[in-house]
Amino acid sequence: MKKYDWFSLHPSCFLWLKGTEGLVYNSENGAKVRFRSTGRVAEVADRLSHPENLYVVRLDEEQCRDRELTAWLEEIEAKGCGVRVPDDGQHARPLSLPPVLRVQDEAEYYRWEHRQGIDGNVLDNLHRLVFHLNGSRHGNDGYARQLPAYPTTQAAALVPDEVRRFVRNARLSPFLSEIVLTGHPFAAAGGKELAQALQEVCPVTVCCTQADALEHPEEARAWAASLHLDIAVTDYGQTAALPRDASLTCLIASESDAVQATALEEEGSFRAVAFVPVYTGDNDAFMASCVYVDADDLWQSAPGKQEIFIRQKLNIYDFGRLIVMPDGQVYANPNTEALGNIRETPHRLVYREITEGHSWLRVRDSRPCCDCIWQWLCPSPSTYGQVLGRDNLCHI
Repeated sequence: MKKYDWFSLHPSCFLWLKGTEGLVYNSENGAKVRFRSTGRVAEVADRLSHPENLYVVRLDEEQCRDRELTAWLEEIEAKGCGVRVPDDGQHARPLSLPPVLRVQDEAEYYRWEHRQGIDGNVLDNLHRLVFHLNGSRHGNDGYARQLPAYPTTQAAALVPDEVRRFVRNARLSPFLSEIVLTGHPFAAAGGKELAQALQEVCPVTVCCTQADALEHPEEARAWAASLHLDIAVTDYGQTAALPRDASLTCLIASESDAVQATALEEEGSFRAVAFVPVYTGDNDAFMASCVYVDADDLWQSAPGKQEIFIRQKLNIYDFGRLIVMPDGQVYANPNTEALGNIRETPHRLVYREITEGHSWLRVRDSRPCCDCIWQWLCPSPSTYGQVLGRDNLCHI
């Protein structure tokens, strides 16, 4: 009489197959089993990957004797990713479900709602607004492409009443959680009054360059005392005169910058200190060490099931954000084409981004990422990739 076994992967586990490579990932304990998908291992892995099999396969006697297959199944069991039970009439067949994200296509859903004239929920996707009130002679357009709240050098300026009208319409989103005002705020007409008024809608952060804060010390202190002022630091030898009530965003372009920014944080004199890497055009080696990921980074990562589902559907960096530049043009990402302008409604702009745009729903579904077993353990494509000219910022 032939002997059979059942083998099942747990519902918390993802199974990814790319050619002859495979990866089992347990989203509950972070365990990973990387393997070569060949021979009988490939046969069983392929059957497990078919949704209709519900993550359960029946192993025949010949498969049970296969050393390579047995070693693979034992590693999966040892890491808490699956279970093997005998099919002997005394043990029940295991039950499982693969972690498959079953949601409708957002763009098509909102198109259907729009055709029915009932697309009121589309604005729920708006979470953050960034207004460049004006430009600054100390701004940096290259940095603004990487950090959407960094001041540009544009000579134009937004009209405060148009900002108020735009926010008044945007507040219909129950998930609008932050408004950022950036540029040279101390030179923006009615800037402080505008910031204070918008605080009635949701929390407001005002951003400026370090040079502008140092050139207008009294204004910087006054703004920091009554608002959340965030100062972008690029010169670590000129921080003593900055207001202590302000937060600092330290731009890191080198190892030396990182050391000095760490010292600022440890000093504990400011409201908060954050670090962000920046590409200067000639610090490729530093960026490679700072923002690129490798297999070791991903092997140590442990995103939960919902985090992976999110990465499969939307861009964690861009989603929910609109950026309004000093000339009134509105962007979902500073490296893509404008969606429209500030005179349009937020509702129309959000609908346009979801149904026609290339930022909010930009995920790792194109080559080379779609051919990699680490595809969904990687974070979303970022603005750094766009500036550096490649979305797969990795050493894999």
